[in-house]
Amino acid sequence: MQVTTSRVKRPFPREDAAPTFEGMKARSPGQRLPRTVSMSALVLSTALCATPAASQSVSSAQARTLFQAGIAHAQAGTWSEALKAFQRAYDLAAEPAVLFNLAGAQLRVGRMLAAASNYTRFRHLDHASIGPIHRAAADQQLAWIEAHVPRLRVAVNGLTERDKLTIDRQRISPKDAELEHWLDPGAHEVSLVRPDGHAQTHRIVLAESEHRLLALTLP
Repeated sequence: MQVTTSRVKRPFPREDAAPTFEGMKARSPGQRLPRTVSMSALVLSTALCATPAASQSVSSAQARTLFQAGIAHAQAGTWSEALKAFQRAYDLAAEPAVLFNLAGAQLRVGRMLAAASNYTRFRHLDHASIGPIHRAAADQQLAWIEAHVPRLRVAVNGLTERDKLTIDRQRISPKDAELEHWLDPGAHEVSLVRPDGHAQTHRIVLAESEHRLLALTLP
């Protein structure tokens, strides 16, 4: 087995750069957008309190409480707890502000692929509370993820359709093996099983911004 690694480290978005919906003022084209990870609880409150308090559902009130707890955890830097709170809030009330913050928390704990999926979902929502500055912020986060997500290519000599190649238990076809596979930072497992019973498993750890080629030689 041969492994080659190319890594470029870049700084993570600043912890002190956390604009809110109401904090995103119009900027001239030349100004840098802030790297966003959270929004104010006021955004969710506005979305969930459109009806009188007496008629609000229990789930909406719970979602608002969970969202505010998520914001507090994010401000304290306890991102795992923030992620749990935002996820529970989103399960109860699929509001844009909750989705945006959920994506930010996922990014902070290293779940880049889930964050990218949710930023993309946010980017394409048709909701009155989302303006061009908010979509631009989501676009910036997506661009940051694309620049920093780990990538893995697997090269196997003589790989055929009868061979079973998997990355984290997901089967990869021979024609796709050498494509760049986007993966979250952390531990991953690459497995190869041949029809004759020969099998090999390789456990690797990918760092943020790392591009790796895993070259396997079959008997």
